[in-house]
Amino acid sequence: MESEQMRAALHEAIRQNFEWSEDPSQCGLAALYAIFNTVLNDKEKYQALLLNESDAQFHIDVLQLLVDSPNDLDDQTHFFKAMTRLSTRCDIYPASFVLNRALAAHPREPSGIGGFADVYKEQIQGMKGFFAVKILRHFNIDRERLQRVKALAKEVTIWGHLDHPHVLPLYGICEVDHGHPTSYGTISPWQENGDIVQYLRCQPNVNRICLVADVASGVSYLHKCNIIHGDLKGVNILITSSGHACLCDFGSASFTGDDISSYSGGGNIRWQAPELLRVSDDHRTCPTVYSDMWSFACVCYEIMTGRIPFYERSRDTVVVARLSRGERPSKPAKTDDAFTRFGLTSQLWKSMTTCWRVDPRSRPLARSILEWGVLRSASDVCTRPALQWVKEPRFPLSVSKVKEHLRL
Repeated sequence: MESEQMRAALHEAIRQNFEWSEDPSQCGLAALYAIFNTVLNDKEKYQALLLNESDAQFHIDVLQLLVDSPNDLDDQTHFFKAMTRLSTRCDIYPASFVLNRALAAHPREPSGIGGFADVYKEQIQGMKGFFAVKILRHFNIDRERLQRVKALAKEVTIWGHLDHPHVLPLYGICEVDHGHPTSYGTISPWQENGDIVQYLRCQPNVNRICLVADVASGVSYLHKCNIIHGDLKGVNILITSSGHACLCDFGSASFTGDDISSYSGGGNIRWQAPELLRVSDDHRTCPTVYSDMWSFACVCYEIMTGRIPFYERSRDTVVVARLSRGERPSKPAKTDDAFTRFGLTSQLWKSMTTCWRVDPRSRPLARSILEWGVLRSASDVCTRPALQWVKEPRFPLSVSKVKEHLRL
């Protein structure tokens, strides 16, 4: 019934050229918004929406249309969550995310290799510059491939809605035919400086406090959007050509308050909060904004010392044992480069340790770390060009995709 009402409201919205008014009886776009609000706030209707696989692509595309609408709609977090649940359940993503532009050359040798995907530095027809095309690697086992496709669908649905200077933007998704089942890839701007670990090895004397402030700003934005990154570490932070840090890799991202029943651990132990390492009755504690804050302090440790957390220990099992005993990453000596060259101060170290408190809820929230004295004054000393991503408006593409559902 709701799908029929949605289609009728969508027809009316198209006829009205998507003009907005507050009266759903007079405005097709407002009627669409009201219908989805009703469905998402009704447990039985919401469950029926998630189980309706035949209309799943239509539903996710209409939700994307509402989110992309230039009208200033009220809280859209529940729309994002609904899209993420649909994408994970049905292995789909908004059709407007797919870029129908060919790669300038067929990918050959990857520039980087990850656990489940290869990254290529590519040019794309009709677009300026170079792009990082991260292509899901082909799996011989169908079950493994399905798991990775599900994970990719969830990742791009979350990532595609983020818009912040210190978050790497997702420009779109590509489908690549390698002669096997179709592979899927994400497209984002290429960052020649690489990740923050590589960058600091090549540029050890840059202002590291500025980079900490960048990361803090990105994490604060995510948490404001009710999103948990879930895998904060140095290699998941890229450096732009202007020297800004931006967060990337949202494969472990989730929404605050989600009951992630399938969560089986993720990320690297050295950056993970100790509560995430505990297992009881076959159940793991899911990531939270508080576990993100623990990881954030570990990233600060990487930036300010040039070392990974617990660098003295080569085996992860030893790290787990030390975490279970309440140990934290070791404080550098006053004569260490961290204090003498890289800008670490006693006050910053003290602030970092508040993020390593045993009780997760006693750790500071991301918005408060922006008020740390050393970070609050960073804007006065960070003389870098302003960072602004170039992104095309997606609303016209979202409109064209929902019209396809109506065969218009």
